[in-house]
Amino acid sequence: MGFSRWFGSAPGGPALRASMLLAAIALLTPAPTAAQDAGGEDDATGTDPRAFGSKFMPYWRYTDLENDLRSWQLTAFGLVRLADWAAMTYEIPIAKETDISDVDAFGGLGEQLGSGTINSVPSRIGSFGPDGETFGIGDPNLRFFAKNENFRFPGPFRDGQIELMGGFETLLPLASKDALGDDTWILSPMFIYVMDMPLPFSFMALMNFYDFDIHKKGGGGGDVSRFRGRWFYMQPLTPPGDEWWSGLYLLPELQPVYDFEQDEFSLWLGPELGKILAPGRLLYLKPGWGLSSESNERDFTFEVGFRYFF
Repeated sequence: MGFSRWFGSAPGGPALRASMLLAAIALLTPAPTAAQDAGGEDDATGTDPRAFGSKFMPYWRYTDLENDLRSWQLTAFGLVRLADWAAMTYEIPIAKETDISDVDAFGGLGEQLGSGTINSVPSRIGSFGPDGETFGIGDPNLRFFAKNENFRFPGPFRDGQIELMGGFETLLPLASKDALGDDTWILSPMFIYVMDMPLPFSFMALMNFYDFDIHKKGGGGGDVSRFRGRWFYMQPLTPPGDEWWSGLYLLPELQPVYDFEQDEFSLWLGPELGKILAPGRLLYLKPGWGLSSESNERDFTFEVGFRYFF
């Protein structure tokens, strides 16, 4: 959703160093031992939010918005175990390109950008070249989880469980170029509901966020007040094994979003299809489609990623 806000101010030169520092801190955090729930049978796909075993999960994602803005990003994504009851994830777009050449509002700006005659427009436009493209590092995202056995209950299926978890997420406005991120520091309290489903290793996870702004860089950026859901259903398709068809799973994700500031609702659906290559090694593909027609919403996305359990 931040891809569409390319009019306004954004962070400056120190962002590259800050983003790289965040990546180094996360990647150098010691990995757990096998006894620390590092991707065992209960979380063979690395998708269960209740499992706090450390994982490295880089992905590449392409995004096409309804207004014809296009972007791709290569993201360093991982989970770091902090304690038996706590974990964090980091999500840092270490390479990101945004292309506005087909956006109607771009119009004749390309020629002016090439001649250097634009000097009174917001700096976000100045981040683009005459071809309407810009490249750099995007805004990092950090998420902190916590769980407690007092919020774990017997479930209705196969002697499974229901677990309630909490935490928060924060999006930091540290992109290396104006057009590659938001101007706003966003904080998002998080509530997670996880329930085991009837088939072995299947579960439903409902992650719910409330996004609000706590700081705007240089007075830029708009007010943020937004509900955001990430609702998953995990369904193994074939049992683990050595055959080419073994270890397949399907993980549909539904993202409902309601923007209280704009009084707008949007919906996005992304079915993830993955395969366990070996214990602790997994590859997945994830196309996605926007189910609404707002110009700043996602029309189509495609993601390919890898999960490695420590």
